[in-house]
Amino acid sequence: MGDAWAARDEQGFAAFVTARRPELVAAAVVACGDAQEAEDLVQEALIKVAMRWHRLHDELPASYARRIIFRSAWRGWSRRGKRVHLMHSAEGQIEAAPGPDHTDAHAQRAELLDQLGELSPRQRAVLYLRYFEDLTERATADTLGISTGSVKRHAHLGLARLRALYEQTHLREAHSGTPDA
Repeated sequence: MGDAWAARDEQGFAAFVTARRPELVAAAVVACGDAQEAEDLVQEALIKVAMRWHRLHDELPASYARRIIFRSAWRGWSRRGKRVHLMHSAEGQIEAAPGPDHTDAHAQRAELLDQLGELSPRQRAVLYLRYFEDLTERATADTLGISTGSVKRHAHLGLARLRALYEQTHLREAHSGTPDA
């Protein structure tokens, strides 16, 4: 009986990794800003998930993995104490398709990634989980191990900072007559 349960757990974990790894890597890139470091964070998280897999039935393993990723990234960020430059190519796969020119959309996305790199790690994590992963305030708080009040505060401050950066960039463009490159 034990071997059957072990095989089922192994298959379940393998299916989890196959299904969730891309989103975990995307979260890790947002958390740390570096594709290679993101891969390391995901591997660390998956090892910890694997070690607790049999106990994670009541807790969502993806949430647990994201919690490990963001907390590990914060520890590394506080040790390095530097601004994060988010990788433009790591935010997801973009498939080329015939149709309208999306150059402006890609430029705006690159600009947003640069501006996200200006936020604190917690603001970036909250905005990612709330608006990209579409988690509730409570789920975001649980994932990050902070209160819902902290989630609201970091979301408010992060959005305010993004607005200010956006206005600053576009005010500079208006004065110079050309977009910043």
